Amino acid sequence: MTSTGWLTPPQSTALANAGTHPMAVNSETSDDPIPKASSRLRLSTVADVKRQMRLIFIEARNGELATAEASRYIWMLDRLANLIADKELEERISQLESEHD
Repeated sequence: MTSTGWLTPPQSTALANAGTHPMAVNSETSDDPIPKASSRLRLSTVADVKRQMRLIFIEARNGELATAEASRYIWMLDRLANLIADKELEERISQLESEHD
């Protein structure tokens, strides 16, 4: 499968009816220097990120997404999950410290 670049992944068969891949970025319709996602993903919790990672894995395993593309997305999502987990730990530590005082 030929990839079109990590910012605009190929559409999967499963998502063809939806119109765009959930990780697709539409940079052609914006004058903004930072491209915006064409669809909103809920990635505010580690569970949300894990769900998206699972979907990407399934698409790669089914041959609907190039493994190189999937690897890039999984790496980015893994970093995001680590940041979310770090933030949650910082909040919990801060709460414990305030309860201790």
